[in-house]
Amino acid sequence: MGVSVPALYYHFASKDELLRSVTEPLLRAGDRFIEQLRRLPRAGFARRALEGYYDLIVEHFPIYRLVSTDPAVRSHPEVGRRATEQATMLLDLLAGPPGGHERLVLAAAATGALRRPLRMPGIDPVRDRQLIISAALGALGSEIVGEITRAAVPTRPTGSARATASAAANGATTIGAARGPVATAEGGRTR
Repeated sequence: MGVSVPALYYHFASKDELLRSVTEPLLRAGDRFIEQLRRLPRAGFARRALEGYYDLIVEHFPIYRLVSTDPAVRSHPEVGRRATEQATMLLDLLAGPPGGHERLVLAAAATGALRRPLRMPGIDPVRDRQLIISAALGALGSEIVGEITRAAVPTRPTGSARATASAAANGATTIGAARGPVATAEGGRTR
């Protein structure tokens, strides 16, 4: 790019100021997006929410990737906090009433289904948009038309969106932490 470190510090007093300046357009767009989602009716909500989130990621992808993958950025007191709050609100809105652990897991799976393909070689965000959004809707448990149809999924409030968003942002998994009976390879049940 041809920009030296001294030139950057001429324009920005500190690394924090530089980080805030670089991430502010994404964070501001995220705030607007969450506010728009809060005003949407539930009918068709899942499709519109996932389409909007996908478009937001694509529009700000280089900065989004920095915010979502760099540990120093994720732990930044201002930038990391705002990004985590936005992720938490998005998961809460996608999970919808009545919420619950299973619905939050489905919401996290759906947002992951939007993000991960964008890192794959050969992905064209425009050409592959509908395919990726359809996959995310499938992960969420929604029909392609966008109606939330998760009546078959029991809702047991055993987790919170903040914990789910924080764990997902940090790449954590909780395999084996589920409550209730677990099917074994032989078809039996334990616990």
